[in-house]
Amino acid sequence: MRDDWKRVRVIANYQFGRGAGIALFPEKPEIHYSRTGRIRQILYQGRRIATLKTDGLLTLSIEGAMMLHRYLPYPRMRVVVGDEAARFVRDGKNAFARHVVEVDPEIRAL
Repeated sequence: MRDDWKRVRVIANYQFGRGAGIALFPEKPEIHYSRTGRIRQILYQGRRIATLKTDGLLTLSIEGAMMLHRYLPYPRMRVVVGDEAARFVRDGKNAFARHVVEVDPEIRAL
């Protein structure tokens, strides 16, 4: 059970594709647990990279998303929106389908 850092790498590879686990967690990350002992927060160099949700998938922080963005070649795992929507997305709001300019055809909903 204390090899949980390997587990989060496997989850990242499943969710984002081969190599994502190493890209997000190049070294053994710091893991924070819930009161019940479940993995919750995954940190690397003191920064939160991801949160493990109750459905078993990761949600990335901005830092984690940037790490993955640097690792994956364009256009993998990307949705490109127009300039008019970019500032809203940057503020944490949603982009509507009409604002999508380009998208990785391999992206699938989980």
